Amino acid sequence: MPIHEIEICEHIWIEMSDGVRLSAKMWRPVNALQNPVPAILEFIPYRKRDGYAIRDHRNHAWMAARGYAGVRPDMRGHGDSEGVMLDEYSQREQQDTVEIIEWIAAQDWCSGTVGMMGLSWGGIAAMQAAIRQPKALKAIIPVGASVDRYYDDGGYLVGGYPGQGLGWGGVMFGYCIRPPDPAVVGDAWREMWMQRLANTPMFAEKWMKHQLRDKSWIEGSVCEAYEKIKVPVLGVSGWNDCWPNTMLRLLGNIDAPCRAVSGAWGHVYPNLGGPGPMIGFLQLALDWWDHWLKDVDNGVMDAPAFTAFLQSSHAPDPNPTDRPGRWVGETIWPSPNIHSTRFYLQPNTPRGNRVQTGSTEMGPTETGPTKTGSTRTGAQNAGLLTPDAQTVEGPQVGTSSSICHICSPVSVGLTSGEYMPISGIAELPQDQRPDDAMSVCFDAAPALKPLEFLGTPKLHLRLSSDCTHGLIAARLCDVGPDGASTLISYGILNLRQRDGREKLAEIIPDAPMDVTIRMNDTGWSLQAGHQLRLALSSQMWPMAWPVAENACLTLDLGACSLELPVRDANTAKTDLGNPFAPPEAADAPSHQILCAPTGSRQIHHDIESDTKHYAIVSDSGNLRFSDIDLTYGATNKQVYSITDGDPLSARMEYEAGFSFARADWQTRTHSRMVASCDADNFYLQGRIEAFEKDQQVFERDWDITIPRLIF
Repeated sequence: MPIHEIEICEHIWIEMSDGVRLSAKMWRPVNALQNPVPAILEFIPYRKRDGYAIRDHRNHAWMAARGYAGVRPDMRGHGDSEGVMLDEYSQREQQDTVEIIEWIAAQDWCSGTVGMMGLSWGGIAAMQAAIRQPKALKAIIPVGASVDRYYDDGGYLVGGYPGQGLGWGGVMFGYCIRPPDPAVVGDAWREMWMQRLANTPMFAEKWMKHQLRDKSWIEGSVCEAYEKIKVPVLGVSGWNDCWPNTMLRLLGNIDAPCRAVSGAWGHVYPNLGGPGPMIGFLQLALDWWDHWLKDVDNGVMDAPAFTAFLQSSHAPDPNPTDRPGRWVGETIWPSPNIHSTRFYLQPNTPRGNRVQTGSTEMGPTETGPTKTGSTRTGAQNAGLLTPDAQTVEGPQVGTSSSICHICSPVSVGLTSGEYMPISGIAELPQDQRPDDAMSVCFDAAPALKPLEFLGTPKLHLRLSSDCTHGLIAARLCDVGPDGASTLISYGILNLRQRDGREKLAEIIPDAPMDVTIRMNDTGWSLQAGHQLRLALSSQMWPMAWPVAENACLTLDLGACSLELPVRDANTAKTDLGNPFAPPEAADAPSHQILCAPTGSRQIHHDIESDTKHYAIVSDSGNLRFSDIDLTYGATNKQVYSITDGDPLSARMEYEAGFSFARADWQTRTHSRMVASCDADNFYLQGRIEAFEKDQQVFERDWDITIPRLIF
């Protein structure tokens, strides 16, 4: 395809119907006024001139050189846009998106057709725009996006981890108070900045005051209006992302033309980050846009409805390296190649006795710590059985020995990795053995031949709690011949939400409850010689905030099973080889690294108090953007602390700092948010500060008490 010479417009005002002006950056072919082109909109709050300038340019400049205009406005209250952001995914924000699309379509350089793409917030914004059906919007590409704000996003379990309620609240707390650039907005910059500082809310306060999936969460959730999406959808996500479930939800609910691609990636564009293999995402997007925005008959819908990377058994690796595996294609979803297979939870067989399970053989597993008082949990062992298994000597299902107890240390879960991994250092899950040792583990015998999964694992349990609270966490792991345990998928359920996230269910101590845990979708190939492990715990910190009591759970194994989406072994015809071009992107914009990025991730155990501190420190260094003579820096620190034996000791601390400098203009911001609890309340403390040069020009504090409802 011919490569067009492009031009970059650093700043364009787009005025909204309420008078607020949004600042946008644009990349377009230089001859677009003579030969109008379709436009690709990406709408996010993450600052187009500094914070996300490199990523934006690498994607949009590449696409502009191939005949499209890339438009990247900052949302109101961010970057150089006017106004204040009061919440994410608001009705006003969605209206802004529609008005921007209409503005773009009316410009002389635009052909009148608009596509919308975006990662994370930008992908959600694209789907929300599709629901509102602006006439000029012809197709979308949501990447790493969620469709349910409560279940997947800010509210799920009010987890204290980046990407979930509290951690993400800390992130937004710092993002919303950064200043606009006087080189763009002129002398109004300081008044705009003070307005943000004075009016930006603590997002986590609102989220924690809505602990059930009520109207505030439903209002911005795409899953509430699938039927209104009429434009073609190309969904892209990764199994190591925080939102791997969106692809199958789109395929199962969108009536418009829909394709989905799931790789091994984290929360990234798959041409720019890992885990690999990375792909030619921009070439994939270009084919999509050419077909739907330029009417090019390129067979883009001839590809499989679902293109999935099956990760093959590998050693645990918390870094975003390439994963082994292969690409497969499913022409329709649900696929006839995939069958739900039950594995039954069985008490551990005595040493020397074996259980034959068709393609696997089950043997005894190692025993973890036992419960001592209320401070340590019990880990017992059992095995996974397929339906056609026959039990030999040993405990039988239905006898008293088919009962097992789970009462985990509150620090279980520290190996589970970031909720939202963004190709940083050691963000992905580590070897699960430390957490496995404090969980109840059910192991299958080593597989005699590969066993493949593609879809949604579900765990069906009959259990009881010895108190009025309870949480159950399930991890599905691949255990290698050397004993290393690699996380495949996980799921978490607060037992008071067992009948749905919209209402509370009473827990009667020691009364049995039937529950189903939906685990994250996955694509996995368990290799011969590897074992499948199900690890159950009553905690998963800091992925989920502990419930108020140290609950001990009792499982009735005779009524428990694991339901896995097993893929047929004879599906070689669906193997796709390498269906994607190599990753490409435009060269980064001119910049200098004045100070190299640094980071650390450490777990410190205070043995005397039995307190564990998980500290994550990141410094992006200092970048100077040559074309706009701007030096930018960002730092953040997260500390998650908890004392074993005390679920009320949970504490999360998040700090963020940003700096901006050009000649005599030097500003910086600092934010800090702390979350803690007792049996009845959550406590949020917050502070923001703003500085010009070394002088503090603004400070503001929060001290908030929020009653605990379900947690």
